[in-house]
Amino acid sequence: MPFYAQAVAQLIKIHFGASKPVNPPSICQTTKFDTAKFMWEMNYAREHFLEKVGGVKLSDRENYTLQNEFLRICEAIDDQPKFVCHRDYHSRNLMLKLGRMYVIDFQDSRLGPLQYDLVSLVHDSYVALSPESISKIKDDYVSKATQQGPKGCIQSNFDDIFKIQLIQRCFKACGSFSSFFNARNDTRYLKYIKGTALLVARTLGESGEFPLFLSLFQRFALLEKNYEGLCAP
Repeated sequence: MPFYAQAVAQLIKIHFGASKPVNPPSICQTTKFDTAKFMWEMNYAREHFLEKVGGVKLSDRENYTLQNEFLRICEAIDDQPKFVCHRDYHSRNLMLKLGRMYVIDFQDSRLGPLQYDLVSLVHDSYVALSPESISKIKDDYVSKATQQGPKGCIQSNFDDIFKIQLIQRCFKACGSFSSFFNARNDTRYLKYIKGTALLVARTLGESGEFPLFLSLFQRFALLEKNYEGLCAP
């Protein structure tokens, strides 16, 4: 997988090269993902995906419980070492010219956990990778980060946090795809919702830590909906 090897190499440069102190610091070194920003993304997805597209309605008690589950997710990933993240590191932002890879769309870069970009790369809504390929790419990243990153950048709970970050990042992607439809009647991204939502639900099920969040996918048949068949109002 030579192109993904290049993608990992570029990601290592972003995470550790761009994180080196400069004076004055760049915007991507002073802006960061924190619990508040992660929560904003979760509630953005809740509004656009769960409520407006999925038809989810909750009682006050359920709303309180869901916000607590969201908060636990966001605090867990906020509590990780932070490095410069691209923030939108997927196939459509990786350009090839004469066999060499170039990265675009980095204007939203900020400090965040290493897992954020890695989730975006291997669980790309636009490309379905096999479990074997995902494992190889992750192993390649961890190996390079261990060798080239600062000591301790790959912590013992890396895989556990990767799964929690997957829930947050992919749920946010469902919200973005839904918002394009809700805000401007753009149906082009609706076809990516179901596969991404399935990944979120599957990972929630494996985790077992966020029961209400998981139950919404079942109660409101979010994995059975025909998102591509939605029509602009």
